[in-house]
Amino acid sequence: MPSVKETVAVVVRFTFNSTAASEEHVFTNCAGEVKYDDGTYTSFSGWGNVDIGKPVPGGAFLIIRVEDTANAVKSVQNWIASFIPVSPTTDASPFGPNLYSIPGSGGTALTHGGFQLDMDSRYTIKKRGARGYWDWSVLVQFTMSDDTHRSYASDPEMQVDPLALDPSEQAAILAQVKKRQKKVAAKAGRATSAKGSRGKRRR
Repeated sequence: MPSVKETVAVVVRFTFNSTAASEEHVFTNCAGEVKYDDGTYTSFSGWGNVDIGKPVPGGAFLIIRVEDTANAVKSVQNWIASFIPVSPTTDASPFGPNLYSIPGSGGTALTHGGFQLDMDSRYTIKKRGARGYWDWSVLVQFTMSDDTHRSYASDPEMQVDPLALDPSEQAAILAQVKKRQKKVAAKAGRATSAKGSRGKRRR
């Protein structure tokens, strides 16, 4: 069998326009690449689920870059990347079973514009024994050119695939996930009904 290429890094780029009229302060675009150990890469864009493949044994690096298209950012202050596992995944994040958030501060200016968040190299996407799914968000605090501070947030999704499954196997796992979700929903519904019955007051 041919060897399965493994992921060495995931580069995610967020952009926003600080001069836009909206006060929501969210990143408006997301794009990036999944880089493999054979020198190739896969591009992605948008806010949907991204399969980042199978990390190398030492773990894959997550590289986050942010850019204001209006070029009005002076520097990056504090930031945090937070993760929420999607059932049936139980690990807090792809970085560790109990690590829900990665805090940091500062960013390195890039020659082509924007900043790369200064993430500690000890944080890597770990190799797993089973496929994992997470919703995740990055909140970044900027110092703007007028010395005010603004924070912008994102909301992409991440899927770590250590098994390199073919489409039929992926479909089978998705069917299992949906089946489990239906069972959980039905159980929650029964629990709510029982609670409502017990909560009736006697007159």
